[in-house]
Amino acid sequence: MYQAKGRDCIFYILRRWKSIIIVALICALLMCGLDVFKTVRRWNKDKKQCEIDAIEYQDALKVAQDQEDVYDNQIESNYAKIEVLRENPIIEYDATKIGTSTVFLQFDEVTNEEGAVVPFPTGLMSLYSNAITDITDWDKVGKKGDLDGVYAKSLFSYTVDTTGRSIYLKIHGKTEKESAAMLKEILKQIDAYTETLDADTRASFSYSQVNSLTRVGNEDGFVAIQDGINNRIRDLNNEVVNLNNIKGEIEYPVEPPTMPTKADVVKSIIKYFVFGCAVGGCGMVALYYVFFYLNNKMNAVDEFDFYTGVGAMAFDNLKKGKLDRFIAKKENRGLLYSQDAAVLRTVNNIKLSHPEVTKIMFTGIDSEKQVKAIKASLEKTKDLGLQYGLEKNILTDAEAYDHLKYYDAVVLVEKLDKISNTLIKKEVEQIGIAGKKVVGGLVIR
Repeated sequence: MYQAKGRDCIFYILRRWKSIIIVALICALLMCGLDVFKTVRRWNKDKKQCEIDAIEYQDALKVAQDQEDVYDNQIESNYAKIEVLRENPIIEYDATKIGTSTVFLQFDEVTNEEGAVVPFPTGLMSLYSNAITDITDWDKVGKKGDLDGVYAKSLFSYTVDTTGRSIYLKIHGKTEKESAAMLKEILKQIDAYTETLDADTRASFSYSQVNSLTRVGNEDGFVAIQDGINNRIRDLNNEVVNLNNIKGEIEYPVEPPTMPTKADVVKSIIKYFVFGCAVGGCGMVALYYVFFYLNNKMNAVDEFDFYTGVGAMAFDNLKKGKLDRFIAKKENRGLLYSQDAAVLRTVNNIKLSHPEVTKIMFTGIDSEKQVKAIKASLEKTKDLGLQYGLEKNILTDAEAYDHLKYYDAVVLVEKLDKISNTLIKKEVEQIGIAGKKVVGGLVIR
């Protein structure tokens, strides 16, 4: 049995390029029609709903964006606070070498000229406490410690003992000298504040500096200040992480389907057209591939040679376009004869290879039109001296089979893609039974 080759299959499919293109175009048009139908249906049914969905989507989107903006602002604010805290020079101080200055302000009662005790002013301790907090010029204090006022204030603390009528002042500095200078400036401003009191109040008490102390080294209060700053930075960073996590959980609305624009429709039609062409074309190629291996037809000239044992002359019986002739020439490795040339070459080959043959039967075709065409070509070879006869297919026409006895040999005329290999084998078998042999072949493409 003839083994079909990939080359035979390729040209079998290529010969059907017109039907492949037609089916591809039909599929493409059907796809485009389906797309247009869906689009029109959406325009008719969904336009109003799309408008409603678009409004709801924009409202939901604005809510989500506003939520994200709130979190973004909080995150940005936290980063700004972190930046300020990291610029604080206090966290760079060496806590083991910090300077600390402390002093007690002791407020006492006084006596008048008669030696009687003057009543201690009510609320005096609160008055001084508020003055220290609200009136102190921290910029001046900070300059004494080479600091901004806000940082100097964070290094200062005080405790009021109303019962003992004393105020305990404490301030830290990068060095012992700086802490002492800053405390001195604070005391100076307290003295200046005292001078602003009215004469009666001023004459009703006295205060003095007690247990003034300046030292260098570890101090729990300063460590607590540094820890507070670092903890605040850490807390702000953690808050940023939490805010980002919450922001990531914001549910944005799914964008609703929109009515297609003209450009969208054109793009969609082009897409479906290309897709339809691909589906139709590939489907037909696959179908012809299956047909090639299942139809048991003579799909290549080489099959005729295999089953008959003689070489065939292939020709096109119809006028075809340039592409068809190009494919045919490639399939026949550049050789493609006209009908007249194929018949003439067949007769010449018989005269040279079989000089004993003088009368030939041309058989195999049933088409009256094709018989007349072959007969016209044979008329042009009558000068070569061979006698010939055109008979119908010997398998289907009893009279044609009986006429085999009047001929010396047979030339089979078969049509590509129409005759089955089984019938070719039967024709050769019947010709052999009749005592004749096949000396040539014509394959009509």
